[in-house]
Amino acid sequence: MPRALKPWTGATFDLIIHAEEHRLTGGDSDRSIAHISYDNAIEVAVTTYLGLNPIQRQGITYKKDDVEKWLTNYHTKLKFLEIESQRRGWTLKVPSDEIVHYHNIRNDLYHRGASGVPRVHDLEEIRSAALDVFAMLFDIPDIEQVLDESIKRDAKNSDQKTRNDLLDKLLDFNEEAVIVAGIPYATSDLLFATDYDAYRSYEALIEESRDFLAELKSKYPKCLKPSIAGISFVHFEEKVYLKTRSITNEIQITDAEFSNLNLESRISSNNTPDKNVDLLLNEFDPLSIIDCFDIFTDEAARKIAEEFKSVR
Repeated sequence: MPRALKPWTGATFDLIIHAEEHRLTGGDSDRSIAHISYDNAIEVAVTTYLGLNPIQRQGITYKKDDVEKWLTNYHTKLKFLEIESQRRGWTLKVPSDEIVHYHNIRNDLYHRGASGVPRVHDLEEIRSAALDVFAMLFDIPDIEQVLDESIKRDAKNSDQKTRNDLLDKLLDFNEEAVIVAGIPYATSDLLFATDYDAYRSYEALIEESRDFLAELKSKYPKCLKPSIAGISFVHFEEKVYLKTRSITNEIQITDAEFSNLNLESRISSNNTPDKNVDLLLNEFDPLSIIDCFDIFTDEAARKIAEEFKSVR
C-alpha cells in the first residue's frame, strides 16, 4: 500500500488525478483536458515546492532572490527544475526543452477552449514529465503506484454516488461551460464533484407531469417519431421544459414556455405540469405543435403544414 501524501501536495496531485481520469476515458476532449492538467501540474508543483517552509522540504533553503527569479514565469520554473535535478542527482525523464514544446501545445489547447486534440505521444510525454517532477520535488518515487491506488479509490467512491441524467440536462441547459484553469466543466459536473449533497438537493426542485405519449399517439396516430419512448413536461426553477426519452433511454429537453401564445393556452410554470399536458393536448392545434416541438416525423409535419396552408 503506497504511503499517504503530505497535505501540501494536494493541489498538484489533484491536477494529476484529474488529468489521469480524462486520459483513461480516452475521448478527444478528454485528451485535451488531460494535457492541460498535466502541464498545469508541473507549474503548480514548482510553485508549491518553492513556497514551502524548509522544514517541509528536509531543511533545504534557497536564496530569496533566487526563489523570486524562479517564480517569474513558466520558463524560469523549468530552469529551477534543471538546477534542482542536478543538485539531487536526478535525471529528468523529459528535458526542459521538450517540456517547453508540450507547454506550447497546452497553450494552443487553452486558447481554443480545449477544443484541439493532442497526439497520443505528446500526451504521454507531458504525463511522464508531470509525474517525474512530482516524484522528484515531493520525494514520491512510487508515484505510479500512488496514482493507480488513488484512481481505483476514487472509482470505488464514485460508484457509491449516482448521476441523474434529467437533472444534469436541466442544470446545463442554459449554462455555458465553466472555465477553471483553462479547462471547461459543465455545471452539473462541477456540482456533482464538489458538493454532492447540493447536487442531490436540486432533485427536489424537479416537478414532472404524467407521461402522455399514449395520449398523443391516440390523437395523432402515426405522426410521432418512432424513436420517442416517453414524453412529459418538466418544471425546474420556474421554467418549463418538454422532456422526451428515446428508445435507447437518452433524454432530451426543450424550452417549452412561449410568450407569443395567448395567456389561456400558454404553457407556463404557473400551471401544474399535468395542466400543461392538458393544454398541449386540448388547446394546441397540430401546426402549433410542430412549430414548438420536434416530436412529429418529417412526413407528418410536412402534411400538417400543407393542410393548414391550403385552408388559409
